Amino acid sequence: MLSCYIAVTEVSQEVSDFSLFGLEDIDKAFTNTVKPVKHHQPVKLVLQGTALRIVGYPAGHMLGGTVWVLEAGSEVVVYGVDTNHNKERHLNGGQLSHVPSRPALLITDCSRVHIKAMNRATREKALKDAILGVLRRQGSVLLPVDSAGRMLELLLTLEKMWATTEPRLPYPLALLSHVGGSTIDYARNMIEWMSDEVQREFNVSNTNPLQTQHFKNTIRLCHCPADVNRLCGPGPKVVLATGITLEAGLARQMLLQWGADPRNAVLFTQPPRGGTLAADLLSPRPPGPLSLSLLVGRRVPLQGAELEAFEAARLLAEAAAAAAGEEEAAAAAAVLPMRESSGVLSQLKRSNTGAVEQVLPEQHAAFDAFGSDSAMAEEGVLMDGFAPPAGAMYAMFPDEQELLQQEWDAYGAVVDTSGLRMTDEALEAGAAAAEEEDQDVEDVPTKVVHEQVSLSFAATAQLLEGYSGASDARSLRTIVANLAPRALVLIGGGMIETMEMANACKRELPPQQTRVYTPAAAAAAGGGGEAMDVDGSAALDDAAAAAVAAAAAAVGDHGGIFIGDVKLSEVKQALAAVGVPSEFRPGGRLVVGGSLVVRRDGPEGQLLMEGPLCEDYFKVRDVVYSQYNVC
Repeated sequence: MLSCYIAVTEVSQEVSDFSLFGLEDIDKAFTNTVKPVKHHQPVKLVLQGTALRIVGYPAGHMLGGTVWVLEAGSEVVVYGVDTNHNKERHLNGGQLSHVPSRPALLITDCSRVHIKAMNRATREKALKDAILGVLRRQGSVLLPVDSAGRMLELLLTLEKMWATTEPRLPYPLALLSHVGGSTIDYARNMIEWMSDEVQREFNVSNTNPLQTQHFKNTIRLCHCPADVNRLCGPGPKVVLATGITLEAGLARQMLLQWGADPRNAVLFTQPPRGGTLAADLLSPRPPGPLSLSLLVGRRVPLQGAELEAFEAARLLAEAAAAAAGEEEAAAAAAVLPMRESSGVLSQLKRSNTGAVEQVLPEQHAAFDAFGSDSAMAEEGVLMDGFAPPAGAMYAMFPDEQELLQQEWDAYGAVVDTSGLRMTDEALEAGAAAAEEEDQDVEDVPTKVVHEQVSLSFAATAQLLEGYSGASDARSLRTIVANLAPRALVLIGGGMIETMEMANACKRELPPQQTRVYTPAAAAAAGGGGEAMDVDGSAALDDAAAAAVAAAAAAVGDHGGIFIGDVKLSEVKQALAAVGVPSEFRPGGRLVVGGSLVVRRDGPEGQLLMEGPLCEDYFKVRDVVYSQYNVC
């Protein structure tokens, strides 16, 4: 949810006048449609008549990150992307290896295929050396981070560094984020989702790593670049700013301020997405400053004709809303029946016996003329659902206040504290003053304007490995091999990364007969996203890519994963139902039309089709596909 906040804020502040939805809509969506569940908590659903059982396992990538296991009958589908088996400061290792083995389908990512295994001591030493090297040359460090994921691990690492380094580091450490304070406050309440070490320390000494006095004194929360200058002052400093790609956000604003100084540095802790400004800064380039032309957006108040048009549109909208409200109120008043006892009680009278009587407006004359014993006075007096209490004529509270009795305790008379509290009049006056103040500082209508800014980037740009929160390629392949899925889908990587991972899995998984699919590679080759079966070939060249594209176009959009166990006899019955003759031949072959053969192959008993590409081939293929649950 906090990531959505950041995205909407950055887009609306710097990119465009985004009005499709706002922060209130995000709150409503998460409040009304999102059901929170805990790890290992089973959830049962029914989807199109199929009973599903969903269980989440910790992914280890970020707080709340989950590996999802979907069970439908005896079939199991595992969705595990952005997994990390390594234990970190605030997270346990991911549990992708703990899901049921031999699932029908495993979906995982291959974007970290080039990551090498690195222990905590090595990566933290590299981070410390890189930061202190910049600070000691009187430069400042900019760390682009995400809004609510890996930022927490990096904050705890830096806070620990500031606490244990001797002599004490005099450099300010700041978090620049629109929702930085909210993120930390929210994470403080999620101890049960953190590592065993954090939970043990909290249970023993009631210590929260995000709530220690040193953490509060070290991390300076900033909401805009001006806060950084005000809270951190001049001189070297370390700033974690949201906007990991530098395409928008507070990190981009800090880059415009610090990028021209060769003493400064931009340190990336996650590999940036290709085609972004962050990727351009990390790409090899000749020595010397890098000339950049950046499009910078900012909000400015509306003026002149634009302001008049905005006000006119606002007045029209308010008038339309008021008219609609009046129509709804009139319609509700016409439909809502009036109750006879819904009138305002105008008088309370006490009878000769001392009981309190409730007299409705239409009964005043009857009461005064005939007295309380009159039938006219009794008619319609009692309210629905109430009975007269003992000793009273009608179900009403007394209209006379009882005398306040003085109370005493061991120390004397009890003090009435009501006079020490702020009265209702004072509260109303304070609320009115606050409302007037809010009206005085009400935001004026604004719009986003863009300008082209030239930047001679002379600072240092460096990628620090080990902080992306993802398993290295070798460990991921080992986990996949132990799970031995019947089908493996690789997503999230570029074409080269995907093919390298697919070929490696194909080499390491032949005993399990795992079929490997790479929809991203097929899409990059022009296949329109159709899943591509990998047979162990090398990365595609231009000719191979063209062949794959043609084949994918011919196959059509049938999906790539087939779930279920289909018998040849069922295929024969399905073919007969659509008017296609077929017959069994020796060897367990189903011959269709004399030229097409459907048979089983391999230890898994997979159905194979053989024959020339003709009209009957595609007709038979569609019938075979219809016997499976295809996804």
